[in-house]
Amino acid sequence: MYEDKLDGKVDEQFWARKINEWREQERALEAQLSALSKQVTAEGVLTVQRVFDSRTRLIFFTLREIQRNAANC
Repeated sequence: MYEDKLDGKVDEQFWARKINEWREQERALEAQLSALSKQVTAEGVLTVQRVFDSRTRLIFFTLREIQRNAANC
C-alpha cells in the first residue's frame, strides 16, 4: 500500500483514511493483548496445581477400575 502511495496510485485522502483505520486496529489489538496479560499469582498456581492433581487422581482411579473390570472378565 505504501508503495502505491509513493507511486501516486493511491490519493492522499484514501491514504489518510486507511492509515487511521490501521492505527485504530492496532490500538484495539494492543488493548486486547493487554487484557490477556495477567500476572501470575501464588493463588493461581495453587489452583492450577489442584486441578491437575484432581484430574490425575481421577485418571488413576479410572484406570484402576478398568484393570479390575478386565481382571474379572
